[in-house]
Order: sequence, then C-alpha cells, then structure tokens
Amino acid sequence: MPWFEKSRKVLQWLLYFGHTGLNFIFIPALRRFFFRTPWQELWKDFRNWAKNSDRLFGISVKLVNPERVSLDRQYILVANHRSWFDQLMLAEALPRPIHFLAKKGYCTMPVFGRALTELVEVIPVENKKLSTSVHRDLMRYLERGDTVLFYVEGTRGSGKELLPFHPGAFKYAAKTGIPILPLYLFGSEQVLSKHHSMLSVEGGEVVLRVEAPVFFTREGFSKEMAAFEQEYRRKHDAWFDRFEVDGPA
Repeated sequence: MPWFEKSRKVLQWLLYFGHTGLNFIFIPALRRFFFRTPWQELWKDFRNWAKNSDRLFGISVKLVNPERVSLDRQYILVANHRSWFDQLMLAEALPRPIHFLAKKGYCTMPVFGRALTELVEVIPVENKKLSTSVHRDLMRYLERGDTVLFYVEGTRGSGKELLPFHPGAFKYAAKTGIPILPLYLFGSEQVLSKHHSMLSVEGGEVVLRVEAPVFFTREGFSKEMAAFEQEYRRKHDAWFDRFEVDGPA
C-alpha cells in the first residue's frame, strides 16, 4: 500500500475514533446522566453515529424490501455476518432501536464497553452462550417490545458459503411468538473482511435485503428451523453473485 494511501486510511480511523468518543460515548453519557434519557432516545444518537461513520469510510447502504415489510414493528432479526461494519450498516438502515449480541470482550473494554452495555444495551455473549442473567435481560427486552438481532452464523464468515446456523434466535421466537425477520447483507465483506487489517477498509455500496417474516412454534420447531435454514441458504446463494459481482439491481 503506497504511503499516501496508508496515511489517508490512518487519518480516517483517527477521525472515526474522535467521532466515536464524542458522539457515541460522551454526548449520550451526558444525556443519560443529566436528563435520564431512555435507551430508545439514546439510540437516535447511536444511529446518527453509525450513519456518519459509514459516510466517513465512503460506505452507503441500500435497503431492498421487495415484500414491503413494515420495519416499524417488533421482530427478532436474523442476518448473515461478514464484516465488523455490519452493525453500523444495520443501525443506519433500520428505523427501530436494536439490541445487538456482541462478544463479551467488547463489553468489558474500558469506556467503550460501558457505552455498549449501558447506553446501547448490547447483549454480551461468551463462548457463543448467554449467561443466566443475560438471558433474563434478553427476555426482558423482548417482553417490553424491543427488537433483538442475532447473526445466524454466530460469528463472521467469509465468501459465499454460510457457516452452520445457531438455533438461539429461533428458540426465542418459538418461546415468545415474535416473528423472525430474515435479513441478507451483501457487499459488506468487500468493505472490510475478517481476513484483512483495519487499514483495508474500502468504501462502496452495501445492500440490505429484507424478506417476509416467519413464525416459529414450539411444537414444530425442528422442522420449521430446518425449513427456514434451507430456504435462507437457497435465497442467499441465489442472490450472492448478483449483488457481490454484478452489483445491486
């Protein structure tokens, strides 16, 4: 990488960290401390931070919603996962506040971790499992009408092949009766894949495709999940080359 290109990318990250410190941590913390601003209102700060962060790196997000699904109601969201930037792009594209699941290590980081857990109410995951207390928090969020997002693969994958699906999101859907909303992200791996350094961020358009919601039941759970996974993989593979190679229609 030429030195001027490397310098430009370093500058992008420095601006991002300054932007994050001010608009993701400091200002929301002041609003929470002085005005007891609720989480749903603080989410507006987080969403603006996400939008501006995407613009800083030259990322745009196109929402494709052929089923014309209402995005203003409660869902349990499931999506594929290909980039560290996926959370930012999902936050920008979707109007409702979202509880993301994140590795516990992120939530224990100084300052930033506290902002994640207290201001954004991220759900910490350790070894791909939820502790009893975190499970209670997640159920409390769902019972009060909040939206939670699960990455169906549990971690970032790469390329066209999807990793094995984790059943957690679907078990919560069967338990609560809240519909699963399938989301498909295309292009985020080209922004920053798991195999590249943070200085490899490339701007570009990312497509978020929304499909029709699906309900799960306790009685038919195994068959319903197997059918969902088969259909999700089929649609993902059918659209992958079109979005990743040819670009969005």
